[in-house]
Amino acid sequence: MENTPLLTDTCIYTIKDYADIKQAIAAGGTGKFTEKKAWRTAERLLKAAAKEGRKVPIIFADAAHTNDGLLAWGYLDSVKLGPGQGTRYSFSSLRSMGHPYHYKHELLLKRTSVPIDVGFIRPYAICQTPNFLSVEDLPPRSLLYPWNLKRWNGWDITEVKRSIREHGPYQTRWTSERRNVSLGDRVFIIRLGEPGKKGIVGSGWITGPTFVSNGELVNPMELDVLQDIDSGDPYLHFDDLKKFDGMHWSPQRGGAEIPTKIAKKLEELWSDIVRSDRTLYEGKSVRRRADDDDSDISANELVSPGKPAAIGGLEGGLRSVTVTRAERNPKNRQACLDHYGYECLVCKFDFGQMFGANAKNYIHVHHHNLVATSGEIVPHPVNDMSPLCPNCHAVAHLKRPPYTIAELKAMRSTSPE
Repeated sequence: MENTPLLTDTCIYTIKDYADIKQAIAAGGTGKFTEKKAWRTAERLLKAAAKEGRKVPIIFADAAHTNDGLLAWGYLDSVKLGPGQGTRYSFSSLRSMGHPYHYKHELLLKRTSVPIDVGFIRPYAICQTPNFLSVEDLPPRSLLYPWNLKRWNGWDITEVKRSIREHGPYQTRWTSERRNVSLGDRVFIIRLGEPGKKGIVGSGWITGPTFVSNGELVNPMELDVLQDIDSGDPYLHFDDLKKFDGMHWSPQRGGAEIPTKIAKKLEELWSDIVRSDRTLYEGKSVRRRADDDDSDISANELVSPGKPAAIGGLEGGLRSVTVTRAERNPKNRQACLDHYGYECLVCKFDFGQMFGANAKNYIHVHHHNLVATSGEIVPHPVNDMSPLCPNCHAVAHLKRPPYTIAELKAMRSTSPE
């Protein structure tokens, strides 16, 4: 690929709080951190790489959970040793790690070619650059999808909004001109057609690769915010959007990419506007978040199979644009389904086999630990999550903590026919 940077054979392994890593990724993948240890070898490596026109990879693990997987990687840009022998370093192009899940013990120490020990807790190691780093795994994009009510108005908006408020993101799909979407790309829905009521009314995330339906390209997505079309002006009016130079806000097809600088300003503005609408999180939704872990898909969900996804992302934190609710990482969900498939792990029910193509790949994903009451956690998509049909999922939550998969299977084996 043209202009693809060449990586050095040696990389830096370090640890940092997940919140700091997440913030750096959200800021476009750039940042500066400090470390108490003097990174003298890293400084030498960086100087040598600059002469060769190469990039030194830097790989991050969560400081609180170093054995739960590698979280992100990027390019080390500068290393400055302080008078107290500490280090201030900067990086760019930070992105989440790709699928499959990778651990620190997969990294080989540069000197000995021995894997990093699982008990290693130091914040700095010089390692051999692993083969699983992909320079094409770029940070998420922001994409625009038009909704012209004169052409299509097939939603019960009140029901969709209630489903988002009570159950979490609403799974849907949108016709598009874009083939190269990636799991986690940001989505904005812009209402068009009716003069005076045009503007952004919804937001969400891409949940899988583009597929073809009835001869058209389709992008699967989940919506975390959708405005009631009868509630008046859109959240973000078209006239306000026109102030952003360099973006055409009336696309004919979905998937138009929003330039990074505009996307960053748009996200900040969107977050402030959405947080001010208390109907998004008042009442039952807040109470439900305290009682339920994982009604993470609506009853209307149809999910198209996704490509293998980066996993091990933080869940249960607060995502500003979606107001205050327990956050679930769609990459973890997809990774769970990549491993187990779309059949209920307890009763073996398969919606596609029972109801045909329209219900293929519909399934709930159950978190073994209550996400809403556990705070920020990093679940393992295979060990801590399972595909369950809605019935088995409901039974799992008849008690707290939820019934285990083994307990649910035991219930079935002892129940009368």
